Amino acid sequence: VSGHSAGGHITVMMLATVARGAIVQVAPGPGTPLQDAIDAAAPGDKLVLAAGSYYEAVVVDKRLKMVAEGQVTIGPEQGAQQSSCTPAFVLDVAADGVRIQGGHGVNDDMIIQGGGTTAVRISGRSNVKLRKVGAFTFCPGASALAIEAAARVKIQGGGFSNFSTSVAGRAPACRVADLTGRIDLRHVVC
Repeated sequence: VSGHSAGGHITVMMLATVARGAIVQVAPGPGTPLQDAIDAAAPGDKLVLAAGSYYEAVVVDKRLKMVAEGQVTIGPEQGAQQSSCTPAFVLDVAADGVRIQGGHGVNDDMIIQGGGTTAVRISGRSNVKLRKVGAFTFCPGASALAIEAAARVKIQGGGFSNFSTSVAGRAPACRVADLTGRIDLRHVVC
């Protein structure tokens, strides 16, 4: 901004800065390292997940960005044809403005495994984005993805499956209900 005054020319420069959150490195290990990092993070922080398996269920209850470095698997039980039906949800998005992204490599998706009700739940939230995130469950009656009463949800890439061996108890892989706004699923397989 520049202007003139009675005494001469005045130049004022205004610089806008955007506050950015901290970058927090998270590594798999015993206990609940991912949930501990989420709990300790401030809104706006970026959690960078080292490749590997996180044997836990997580609740993202603040505006965060989670990015995988390599292939990441999240779920209390992991292995061939295993998924825990004990936690109702393995990844519960409980805040607005959450961003979750798999790694940048071709096979570096973030895989969510398990959930007695749903592997990935987005309920009553807005402005949520998932990229290169997939989920599956072997639990009868459970869905891999549930979006309920949500707005402005964008999911790009990823597969969602229910592999329950009980035909009578097999739920739809993706369940979308009571939308309050736009839901955008691109290159998603259910």
